[in-house]
Amino acid sequence: MELSDPEHFLWRRNRRNVRRRTDMNKLHIEVSRDNCDRISVDNMSTCSSNDSFCVESEGDNLKNTVVTGKNDFNKPKTVPPVALDCEMVGVGDEKTSALARCSIVNYDGEVVYDVYVKPDKPITDYRTQWSGIRPKHMNNAITFRSARKKVKRLIKKRILVGHALQFDLNVLNLRHPSDLIRDTSKHIPLRALAGFPRNSTPSLKRLTRQLLKWDIQVNEHSSVEDARAAMYLYKKCEAQWEKDIRGKGGQSYLEDAYWPNWTETVN
Repeated sequence: MELSDPEHFLWRRNRRNVRRRTDMNKLHIEVSRDNCDRISVDNMSTCSSNDSFCVESEGDNLKNTVVTGKNDFNKPKTVPPVALDCEMVGVGDEKTSALARCSIVNYDGEVVYDVYVKPDKPITDYRTQWSGIRPKHMNNAITFRSARKKVKRLIKKRILVGHALQFDLNVLNLRHPSDLIRDTSKHIPLRALAGFPRNSTPSLKRLTRQLLKWDIQVNEHSSVEDARAAMYLYKKCEAQWEKDIRGKGGQSYLEDAYWPNWTETVN
């Protein structure tokens, strides 16, 4: 049998008694009754990928049973990146930008979160040509507070991908650690890959067309489409980007391409 989860393993048959054993590598294994027997592994344990552990019991059918351990008990779980994009409308007499739609996609471009948000102030400009927002979208819209709370939880401690993320984070009134931001509008090597000048700031539409051969924002903008495009652009040069962030590539770790000057580190 193979221990697929270092936290627990569900045994195949029910048992009433509890037996513990600590092997030579200090791997703690426990067999207990909770609808079905459970083997729990101490999180502090270490072992090699080829180690096997013998679970012994006074009862029948358990003695000399072999459980094979994986060498990932102490490895931190990698949290995959997410991409964020927002659509804004104008509110009040000055038509100030306010959040009207917020979308988050996962590493594969699948929608994780997509909601319409009703601003606190009356909408005076739907900016439909650029936002895709119409009055009907406000019928089932949620509050800004609810959307912000959900987004904050979804992006916490994750690499956050997006294009010109300062606008999205500002409209959400959120901050994100600088070292976890991957902004496709700021990444100089991405511009070079697309053949654009280093000192230019290409739009998401231009980058996507050039590097992904995909036309976005053809009629109206969609925050899902834009978030997905940003994630695909990030994946286009992800390996080198992450090497450079860790200081293992050819770029400077503190270059503006990786630490945009509008971000703030959050403790």
